[in-house]
Amino acid sequence: MRDGKPGNVFAAPVHRLDRPATGLVIFAKTSKAASRMHEIFRDGRVTKIYRVVVEGKPRASEERLENWMVKDAARNTSRVAAEGAKNAKRAALSYKLVRVLENYSVLEVTLETGRSHQIRVQLAHAERRLPAICVTARNARWGRGLRCMRPS
Repeated sequence: MRDGKPGNVFAAPVHRLDRPATGLVIFAKTSKAASRMHEIFRDGRVTKIYRVVVEGKPRASEERLENWMVKDAARNTSRVAAEGAKNAKRAALSYKLVRVLENYSVLEVTLETGRSHQIRVQLAHAERRLPAICVTARNARWGRGLRCMRPS
């Protein structure tokens, strides 16, 4: 018995975080809730916001990035690819510059899609002309929040 209801104890994560990231993970207490929450995430009714520390200063204080990405599961890497490339998926995010420190910048990143390694890959790709920008696993941290609609 759980919460005064018959049935087995159930807890299932309804989304994931990349290994180097920290943040909130939502668990569903019932299979019905898990199904509804998966649908909410799949339909894009959740806003994922991250605080990210990068080396250097981005070229724009606010920007929306849209690329196509390919994941290499065997190597656990992702990269920006041309639209129409085999297995390429659309990836989109926007960022705002929050603060500039000596050699670092703090960005607030809002994900539109949830591709593997998306923040690091897209920011590094966008700033490839500025060698001072280096987004690494140790930099892409500090999840700020998660906003979602309550399932009906």
